[in-house]
Amino acid sequence: MNILLNGEILSVAIKKFPYFKNLFEDKEKSQDINYHKIKSGTYAFFEGEYYSFISLVLSGTIRVSKISENGRELVLYRVKQGESCILHISSALSKQPYSATAFVEEDIEVINIPVAAYQEEMANVDMARVFTYQLYNKRISNMMVLLEEIVFNKMDKRIAEFLLQKSTEENHIIEITHEEIAIELGSAREVVSRILKEFEKINLIKLSRRKITILNHVKLATYYESL
Repeated sequence: MNILLNGEILSVAIKKFPYFKNLFEDKEKSQDINYHKIKSGTYAFFEGEYYSFISLVLSGTIRVSKISENGRELVLYRVKQGESCILHISSALSKQPYSATAFVEEDIEVINIPVAAYQEEMANVDMARVFTYQLYNKRISNMMVLLEEIVFNKMDKRIAEFLLQKSTEENHIIEITHEEIAIELGSAREVVSRILKEFEKINLIKLSRRKITILNHVKLATYYESL
C-alpha cells in the first residue's frame, strides 16, 4: 500500500537518508514520493520488470538474487535499512529491465522516489551523488568477492567458511537448513548435504533437523585452513 509522506515518515527518511533532505522537505517535489510497506515472504522486484522509481529502505531486509531456469538461486547481496538496491538504481536510471530478483526476508518499509527526481538530486547534490557511487562500489566489491569464491574456492572450503562465520566457540549451534545454505552459496542442496555429511563423518559437526552443531570450532577452523 502506497502512502504519501507525513511528518513521522519524513523524519525517519531524513534520519536514514540525510543526502536527500532537501528533496524530502521540498513540498512540491515530495508530492510524488510515497511510502510503501512490503511483508516478508514476498517479492519486492522481479527480474525482467522495469520500475520508474528508486526505493530507499527505511527498515527490514531484501535478499537480491539471480535465479536460474531450473530454480537454483545465487544470493548477490542483501539490502538493509539506510541502503538501496544498486541493480534497481541502475535499472531505473538506464531505463532497462531489472536484472535480478528481490525477495523480502524481513518486513520492509521503503521510500519510493521517481527516477527524474533522483536524477536531479544526483546532478545537484554532492551527498546524493556520493551515496549512490559508494553503493555501486560496495556492491561491485561484494560481487567480485562472491565471484572469486565461486571460481577459485572449492565448495567444501566455502561451506566450512560459512559455518565458521555463522558460529563462535561459545555459540556453536546454527539453525539453518541445507537448502538455505545452498541458496547462500549458490550451490545445489544435494551438494551441500553431501559435504555436510562428510564433515559429520570426521566429527567436525553434528547434523539434526534444521540445525547444525559445531563440535569443535578450532578443529573446523584448522580444517578450513588446510583446504
